Amino acid sequence: MKRYIYLILFLFIVGLTACQKQSHILPLLQEAETLMDSRPDSSLCLLESVQSPENLSAAEYATWCLLVTQARDKNYVEHTSDSLIGVAVRYFEKQKDPLRYAKALYYEGRIYQDLGDIEKAMFLFVKSLDIGKQTSDYLQLFLTSSRLGTLYARLNVQDKAMNAYHDALQYAFASCDSSSISYGYSYIGRAYSLSEEWEQSLVYYEKALLVATQIKDFQAMELAMNEYVAVCVNADRYDKISDYVNRLLKAKQEGNDKVGNLEQFYFTIGDLYRHVGKADEAILYLEKALQSDNLHTLSGSSQCLYFLYEEQKQYEKAVQYNNKYWMYIDSIQKIENKNMVLEIEAKYNYEKMQKENLQLQLQNVRIVCEGILGLLVLLGIVFAMIKIYRRRLKDKIQLVSELREQLEVLQNESSANLQNLEENQAEALVLSRQIETLQQEFKKLEEELRYSDEHNQIEVDKLSRQLKEKAVHIDQIEGARSMLINKNKKLEEKNLDLKEMIHALQEKFSIQISNKNSDTPNMYSFSLIVKMRAEEASLQDEEWEELLIIVNLLHKNFVDRLSVCFPKLNSDDIKLCCLTKLMFTNEEISSFLDIQKDAVIKRKQRLKPKFGKESWGKGGFDSFIDDF
Repeated sequence: MKRYIYLILFLFIVGLTACQKQSHILPLLQEAETLMDSRPDSSLCLLESVQSPENLSAAEYATWCLLVTQARDKNYVEHTSDSLIGVAVRYFEKQKDPLRYAKALYYEGRIYQDLGDIEKAMFLFVKSLDIGKQTSDYLQLFLTSSRLGTLYARLNVQDKAMNAYHDALQYAFASCDSSSISYGYSYIGRAYSLSEEWEQSLVYYEKALLVATQIKDFQAMELAMNEYVAVCVNADRYDKISDYVNRLLKAKQEGNDKVGNLEQFYFTIGDLYRHVGKADEAILYLEKALQSDNLHTLSGSSQCLYFLYEEQKQYEKAVQYNNKYWMYIDSIQKIENKNMVLEIEAKYNYEKMQKENLQLQLQNVRIVCEGILGLLVLLGIVFAMIKIYRRRLKDKIQLVSELREQLEVLQNESSANLQNLEENQAEALVLSRQIETLQQEFKKLEEELRYSDEHNQIEVDKLSRQLKEKAVHIDQIEGARSMLINKNKKLEEKNLDLKEMIHALQEKFSIQISNKNSDTPNMYSFSLIVKMRAEEASLQDEEWEELLIIVNLLHKNFVDRLSVCFPKLNSDDIKLCCLTKLMFTNEEISSFLDIQKDAVIKRKQRLKPKFGKESWGKGGFDSFIDDF
């Protein structure tokens, strides 16, 4: 008993420990999701600190997969595999969670975008939008629509890009998020620039700058300003560039280091001053831009300084910056080549993993198909065996029935032969007595003729005629008696043949009964007796047939032995004997035979002649049947 108590306590402690072990996961996931927008790097660190996440519950693991993919995307980590996000997509689809499902589809699209499968990425973004419209997560809808618009813009599908960006702006307004609204204006400005509608483009960029400046979102401001300048250059609106430079410098003074990459800003300002012909100011800001650690900023600044010094005919400095430009370009090219190799390797690994997954899926499908095929074959074999068994059982039942009919016919014929034999023997006996009487009369007439008067010729003639008539009559009767004797001999021979045939059929019948018993379960064989004990009602014909088989099985072919030993018994007599052998009472037997109780008693008494009994003796009919 103590052992069971200790076992229960141990299981309780293990369960409590497991609950405590998992209890820290949900708060961690919630904290990571809270930090996702403001500090995505901290969110990623939290998520990557989870050890063996695949051992979490299905819901926790799917949430972890979604959040870690989202954190890597926000930290600009290039995606190389969809294995994790696939877990989240499948889980949240099954859970009917449109909020998480839409987000999972979006990040799956981001992964395919990084892998270069733009068509698949666009399909997933569209699907994410359809699912997301069932929710009120307008920021996610804004993100998905703007990303879809950007893909359309890259493919130069201007009308679809414009529609997607307009949808994104509407979702931004619905979310009441000013940063998203600023980005939305910039995206529409970008869409107008694709169709070279420069004035409309500048209007939306100015709206974006206004909103970004009001909320001091310097990343949104940087995007709007950079694209604004590009539009100004393409539209030859250099008059607006000086205003842009003032805004940029003002933003730098107010935001300090919050305005993105300052060296990039210096490069942009220097390049703008170069375009408007202010060489000294351009050189000042371009040299500040050379403090950057970004190779693209360094190469662009070096090239601009090369152009400026070449215009001023300071060729030594121009050559110096030109050499720096090509050095940076060479470094960029090497990095790009390296990144290209890494990208190719990542794509190869991804395709290899996809191929392995496909092979694994095909293998699983093959295993499932083989299992289903094997199951179908097994079911077919079982069905065929059942069908064969039923057919054989049916054939055996039919054969038993035919044998029973043949046996009954032979037994009836044998009984008829015995009856004819008895009648012929009785008739032959009568004829023999008649012959004796006639012979006595014949002798008497002979004596009378011998002692009669020879002179009385008339009397002699009369006696002679009577003797002749008696002799003829005796011959006729003798002939009839001889015919009966011959007929009886033939009947006896036939009866012997019938007995042999009956014996052969009984052996065959016993074999079939034995085979049937081996093939048929006992519960099936004796269910009728159980039913008879529970319900006292008259039996149907097929039930009587089954009952006779059961009695044969239980009592060493009782029915067959009874039919052979007492051929005068009819079917009703045999039924009565079987019910008595099964020890049913007279009242129960009356119910089964559908007769009165007194009629059962009288019928038993009437069976004495058929059994060759003058009286049943001690114990009566029931005792005789029980001992038989």
